[in-house]
Amino acid sequence: SYSANKNNLLGVKAARARALWNAGFKSVRAIASAKHEDIMRSVKLGPFAERSAKLIIANAKKLLEKKAEELRKTAAELLAQ
Repeated sequence: SYSANKNNLLGVKAARARALWNAGFKSVRAIASAKHEDIMRSVKLGPFAERSAKLIIANAKKLLEKKAEELRKTAAELLAQ
């Protein structure tokens, strides 16, 4: 899952995470690569659905970039040993 742990997506609390999961968005990568229309169609996001969907996707991309940077750093440290 991508809520309630260090993989937390900003703006995604338990209920929304569950709705995304049930709609087939089972990973941060799946959300990051989704189109906002797909999320809007699959998950009730309220009156600001388009903005919310775009923000969720942007935050998923940021989280993936952060994880990738951490992995690059770890790899560089391991190679330097």
